[in-house]
Amino acid sequence: MKAKILFFVFGTLLGSNAWSQQDSYFHLRDITRNGGSGYFNCAYKGKKASKPCKVIVKQELVTHPDVVNFKGKAEREQVLIIKWPDGDTSKYSWSDSGEMWNLTEKQAGGYHLSGDEITQDWSRGFVIEKEGSEYVRIW
Repeated sequence: MKAKILFFVFGTLLGSNAWSQQDSYFHLRDITRNGGSGYFNCAYKGKKASKPCKVIVKQELVTHPDVVNFKGKAEREQVLIIKWPDGDTSKYSWSDSGEMWNLTEKQAGGYHLSGDEITQDWSRGFVIEKEGSEYVRIW
């Protein structure tokens, strides 16, 4: 189920944009199915990064205490990794409900995908919210 949600999220991220972005759409689809990486526009708390971010999706053993407490054990799962132009790295894992955990923070909880992943208007890109506000956006 997680793989299907991830495929939907990233597959629709750029799929509805202009034809010139079709290569990005297919690249994202490949990333979600097989792991991989690509460069995309990104923003943190509403401020666009000066350069594209490297976005990676891969399987990792998630051992963050908050996630282990929620799921009952450490598990290998899909992880979204964002390498920001300033050298920082963000890592997120998620549940089927769209709840996300920021694996680089001491308290991982409180993040979620913007809206309902099935009916969401993805024209703004892939949006992670915290406390009702846009936290990270990739497009």
